[in-house]
Amino acid sequence: MKKVFTNIALAFSGGGFRAASFTLGTLSLFERVGLLSSVKAISSVSGGSITAVKYAQSQIEGLGFDEFFLEYYAFLKKDDLADLAFQNLRKGKFCHKRANPINAFALEYNKLTNHKSFADLDDAIENNKTHLKRLIINATSFNDGLSFRFQNTRSNRFDFGNGELDKKYKKYYNHIKLGDALAASSAFPGGFEPILFPHDFTVVDDKELIPISLMDGGIIDNQGTSSFLSGSAFSNNVDLFFIADVSSPYMEELKPTKRNFITFLISFLFSVPMLLLFGIGVIWSYRLESKLIYSLFFVVFAFLTSIQILLFFAAKKIKAMTGSRFKFELPSMSLGIFLLDRINSLIHMAAEVSLKGFRRLNSKAIYKKYWNKTVSSMIYELRCLNEDQKPENGTHWEPIKNDLGEIPENIKELSKKATEFGTTLWFNDVNGISKPTIDTLIACGEVTACFNLLSYLIVHKKDEIKNVESSEHELYRNLKKLWNDFTLDPYMLVNLIIKPTSK
Repeated sequence: MKKVFTNIALAFSGGGFRAASFTLGTLSLFERVGLLSSVKAISSVSGGSITAVKYAQSQIEGLGFDEFFLEYYAFLKKDDLADLAFQNLRKGKFCHKRANPINAFALEYNKLTNHKSFADLDDAIENNKTHLKRLIINATSFNDGLSFRFQNTRSNRFDFGNGELDKKYKKYYNHIKLGDALAASSAFPGGFEPILFPHDFTVVDDKELIPISLMDGGIIDNQGTSSFLSGSAFSNNVDLFFIADVSSPYMEELKPTKRNFITFLISFLFSVPMLLLFGIGVIWSYRLESKLIYSLFFVVFAFLTSIQILLFFAAKKIKAMTGSRFKFELPSMSLGIFLLDRINSLIHMAAEVSLKGFRRLNSKAIYKKYWNKTVSSMIYELRCLNEDQKPENGTHWEPIKNDLGEIPENIKELSKKATEFGTTLWFNDVNGISKPTIDTLIACGEVTACFNLLSYLIVHKKDEIKNVESSEHELYRNLKKLWNDFTLDPYMLVNLIIKPTSK
């Protein structure tokens, strides 16, 4: 019987361990219904890249799915990535790498993937050891503002890096480890510094080679779908694009800073009275002949003096830029509000406006081009928090509801709990739930993938699934049985794998 899908492309979004666990659930569901062997490409970002590189490593080593699942599950469950990375930083053993946090994490990522490389993946593909044909780990180049794609090149004709990358960089391709690519993909600004390519990846013999600063791929595309839009020949042969996404599309409101104790404290610290107070303290401590107290007062006094000088020149610069004829002064007692308003707006611009704006553009682009073969699986959608109590990402709800019924309360609760977890590279189980964090996220990935595959068949293959002899009907029947099982116990599938080993 002909398969429903023979060429599937998966896209794994960013989102720390939340994305890592949710996308593991996606792979688990695909394996359960016999679709995983049809997955030919995985494009991933940040947290989703953890799953992508770990699965690629398991394919290189010829591991079965259950073996991969349990090994990866144990890594996530142990939740010691940050601790081990900080130990690396303290030990300071980095070989050719710079000693910094992102490379400390890269060392652990390389251990996670057994130091496997993209060259190893190409070997596995050429020797037919894996169903994968293409792996894309997305990062962002801070040298040119473009996406930077780590992907296997020997077994296909796609470019490594981006169109602007010079050949002298590409010669280091065979030395790129999956773990280092993951580090680049997950180096989120603020938490990490850029990782330098190729200098932090391997020994570089060209001393004149300018390093490329790479950071989190989610800065430009947090879903990983743009990689499929740039390769038309490959993408046109894909019969299903499946996007597993743990980010929220909803924009949080930016609230103006209100006067409170914090704003007052900041304002007072930078005020002239505080400067005078510490000036008196310098004189008093000098007369006490206490070097320690005098040094403390003097350092703070010097710092506050530099702030006042900075404010003076800032006011002068603003007056010159605006061409104002009047004297411009920055009111010191409002500096707290001014400062926090600007910090909050910068954070909001980066975390909300830019990221979610790019997300909408990339999502619209792939649906516009491949509307009839694109499926999204969103971590939040089965909460059903809208007025109609229907899936939040849903379209064509009526035919889906007629087939599957309303979303049951236990699945709504599962999705709600899953969305409450942060997007960090560690778990902090403070939610007081009865099931462990990782189980909730994996189960949500499984249930949501099942629901969306069923919805796709109901809407786009409605005639085919009526034919009991068709492969579409068989897939529909298997998914429907799983869905019915999930309505009784959303943790059913994840427990089938982990319980035999947890006794």
